[in-house]
Amino acid sequence: MTDLDEKHKDKPAIAHPSSSIMLLRQEKRVKSGFEVLMAKRSEDMRFAPGAYVFPGGRVDDADHDAATQHNISSEDAAYRIAALRELAEETGVEIAVEHASELAYFAHWITPPESPKRFETRFYLGKTEEMHVLESDGVETTEVSWVNPLHMLREEELGTVNMMFPTRLNLMKLAQSSTIEEAIARAKADNVTTVMPEHEMRGGEMWFTIPKSAGYPVFEVKRENIFELMGVKK
Repeated sequence: MTDLDEKHKDKPAIAHPSSSIMLLRQEKRVKSGFEVLMAKRSEDMRFAPGAYVFPGGRVDDADHDAATQHNISSEDAAYRIAALRELAEETGVEIAVEHASELAYFAHWITPPESPKRFETRFYLGKTEEMHVLESDGVETTEVSWVNPLHMLREEELGTVNMMFPTRLNLMKLAQSSTIEEAIARAKADNVTTVMPEHEMRGGEMWFTIPKSAGYPVFEVKRENIFELMGVKK
């Protein structure tokens, strides 16, 4: 057990409600391919410094107010609105609140109790056909770009980009679809399994595991990757 585990095991941090959007567009070079919008977090951030992420952040009171104002009655309405708000704030891409109900619920992750900073995050799929001008906020994010999921995964394997465990797995799951329509149809048809990685000892080694029912191609990672999974600096 690490010092980090010992410090937080008895009094885990609150898992703050948060939301993230995986916005898709048709890939320009390949008619059947698609790209997803990702942002690079600032190296100065305490949580996930320098990591490539999907736009997102905490759900706040204004998101709940907006859900009431626009008469969006789904139980996750505030999460959907937060995803669109954070998208605009972090990337400059604006999608009207009225389209919140069109987002496809893709995944639900909760940071494990060992982390000093925890989130309960819902991921949504959206699509756009417009030519957006991308602009990072210059505070939390330093780069914003459209990327091919498979290309991004190869870059991560080569060590040229940094991603947290949930981000990588969501990219892998997204890459199982060959078109935007297929990705959204799959998401709408799936029953989302809540994922909170758990400990498991194997032959004297500690592993993180996630439910196989979540549908990811990878469902375990060695303990040595705990910091990468949690998004905090060593």
